[in-house]
Amino acid sequence: AEAAVSYAPGNCPLVLTCPHDGSLRPADMPDRDPQQPGVVTCNDDLVAPLTRRVHQLLTDRYGLEAFLIVNNVDRLKVNMNRSEARACQPGAAASVTAYRAYHGRVRAALEAASRLAAAADDNEGVGGGHPLLLDFHGQDHPEQWLELGYGIKASLLDSGHYTAQQCTLKCLCSRSGQSPSELISGPHSLGAYLESRSVPVVPSARRPSPGPGANYYSGAYTVHHYSSTKADCIQLENPDYVRSKQCGTVSDEYCGMLADSLMDFACYHGYVRSAGNKLQL
Repeated sequence: AEAAVSYAPGNCPLVLTCPHDGSLRPADMPDRDPQQPGVVTCNDDLVAPLTRRVHQLLTDRYGLEAFLIVNNVDRLKVNMNRSEARACQPGAAASVTAYRAYHGRVRAALEAASRLAAAADDNEGVGGGHPLLLDFHGQDHPEQWLELGYGIKASLLDSGHYTAQQCTLKCLCSRSGQSPSELISGPHSLGAYLESRSVPVVPSARRPSPGPGANYYSGAYTVHHYSSTKADCIQLENPDYVRSKQCGTVSDEYCGMLADSLMDFACYHGYVRSAGNKLQL
């Protein structure tokens, strides 16, 4: 039987996770009830191949092997982006086992990534000893932008009044001395690097907030939970135009721009060091 979780070890302090594009529906896992408040059972179609492609491009272009954790169980059975108590039907032992396997891999990856970051910090004075987790999702909002979630709700982004403690880049805020708004929508934010490659994205330097009435996902369990344990986290809600359900393919151009932008952000903020196109470990 196919494993509930796919895992690839890494050689750097980057961790890529994909919780919502599994296809396994084991009979011993009862279906979650979509009639219950807050229960969503549809998958983020083609986000797993998108995540894998970004992972591969980081290796091909930069020699960078990020840790990779992909959930293979259908969201109808388990929601890996919720707390354990809310992830599956009550009393569903097999579902809980799958949930714990997935998050066990995430924790193990973050621990290993933290050791790599600490070693880089000791050797080179960079990294701050903190890994960066990137949680991949998909959405079909009409705005058709990539939504970067830092744990700050749209209304707070619109107001501009939020603190480092509300943000999922707490470690980076602390070690850089920059404000969360600088890191989220400044000239060296992930959004700014994506924008420079003509990727529609929010928040960013030109679009620091979604604006009143706009659709926007600010981040859920994964980024909130793991950013409280000495990791920086960003949720990436990828638009549906880069995921062709009809053809079953993802945009290679988009994946390349995303990989390059992630590398720019990771290098500038000291998660990794780069010399030209070659990563220095």
